[in-house]
Amino acid sequence: MVKYFDEEWPKEEEMLRIGLEMSRKNKADRFPTADERWPRQGIVMKNKVFIIGNGESRKDFDLTKLREHGKIYACNAYYRDNPLPDVLIAVDSTMTHEIYHKGIAHKIPCYFREWTKCPNFMYQTMKAGFLSTQGKQKEDKFITNGDSALPIGDYFVMNAHTIKGEATIRKEDGTKYKKDVDNTHIYCSWITDGDKTQEWEDPGYHAGATAGHVACKYDKPTEVYMIGMDLRSDTKYYNNIYKGTKNYSSAHFEPTPTGIWEAEWLRVFKDNPNVSFYKVNKSDDDKPTNKELLGNEKNLTYITQAQLLDRLSQK
Repeated sequence: MVKYFDEEWPKEEEMLRIGLEMSRKNKADRFPTADERWPRQGIVMKNKVFIIGNGESRKDFDLTKLREHGKIYACNAYYRDNPLPDVLIAVDSTMTHEIYHKGIAHKIPCYFREWTKCPNFMYQTMKAGFLSTQGKQKEDKFITNGDSALPIGDYFVMNAHTIKGEATIRKEDGTKYKKDVDNTHIYCSWITDGDKTQEWEDPGYHAGATAGHVACKYDKPTEVYMIGMDLRSDTKYYNNIYKGTKNYSSAHFEPTPTGIWEAEWLRVFKDNPNVSFYKVNKSDDDKPTNKELLGNEKNLTYITQAQLLDRLSQK
């Protein structure tokens, strides 16, 4: 009896194991997945993306309420006073280098314009080339995350920002005067380990519409909510939460002319006809609603911030 048990038990144990595995497999094959079950109940899963601009209409809106409902794409200096978004977009060299120097591009994916990584042996040549095109021997300001004279890594990104000619200076009291300016600033970022800057297809838009383009191309959302995308100012001054701070125009600067921002967003709408876009305004009667500027595209709906929160609370 003992001999029989010793010989036969391993065989029966193996048969039991095979039977259990087959049972689990059959159950998995029969039991529908979550994606299969929900459509049967008439529930269509939405992939939401929130595009956050820096228009003043979002000043008192609690953006933290969006996090659990979808991916957040933000622009430029948003990172300074908000929890980090999922993705950050910047298209001006002043901001791209600021963001990189602050270490943000090592924490979240960042999409930067003109972010070409060059080998370190080109460092002095590129710097001299930027100055030569401006007829200068030395830059007025050099902004870097490393040594201003010597290479400190294998790769770097370098851009130049020049303001030259007669400028109209607006003082805080509203008076204006003319001044000849000739300033060349050079920005350099040495690439360090953990870099999350992305290789991407740049449409050439301003930051807001660029964020919309990137979100639609790489995340394939069904719904895109545009928050703080104030396409014009409702005052006689520049409309931006960060106006008057580093790398932004003065708080006394005149409003940015409308036209190009709207044209860019209209192109994003047309390029993504199966995506539902929502222009989220502070209220129904605020001037940045801009219905006459964005028109009545088939895939565009105007809602208020209160309506957005109500929609999110129901899902």
